[in-house]
Amino acid sequence: MAVRDSASLLGWLLGATQGDRWAALVGWPALGLVALSEAGVDLERIVSVPDVRGIAAQVLAALGDGFEIVVVGPRVLLTSGEQRRLLARARQRGTAILTPQTWEGAVATLDIERARWSGPDRGGRWIREAQLTVTRRSRADGAGSRFDVTRQGAQAPTVTAARIATARRTG
Repeated sequence: MAVRDSASLLGWLLGATQGDRWAALVGWPALGLVALSEAGVDLERIVSVPDVRGIAAQVLAALGDGFEIVVVGPRVLLTSGEQRRLLARARQRGTAILTPQTWEGAVATLDIERARWSGPDRGGRWIREAQLTVTRRSRADGAGSRFDVTRQGAQAPTVTAARIATARRTG
């Protein structure tokens, strides 16, 4: 699944789906462990590989054999052929791939249409609430379905208002 334009949403998705599964985080050293922990990610079941130095496809293939979830960060550069081969391998082994990148053949792509953050509140000095409007696109969705994700404080995010997205006019 490609989750574009929101590391927060990707972290929340990882936290919501990880359970007792192991995950590898590849090519994303700037993704904060505190933020992942606050998103519900079990850091005791995360392995981080910050840099793959030109052998990304080989590293991801090996990690896909040993981990149930692989997060492919923005520092990982792959050709579309490598993406297709890794995706086929992941499907064979039951490995989930999450990435902020465009990924050919992804089951779904989540695009952030609008993000609103509020806080700090009364000197708290941290963001109190996040509201994201997200469009999910897949082969089954056509134009896509739109939903809202809201997170208040340390509570788990809530998803509401799934609806069909309208095609945008360009011109």
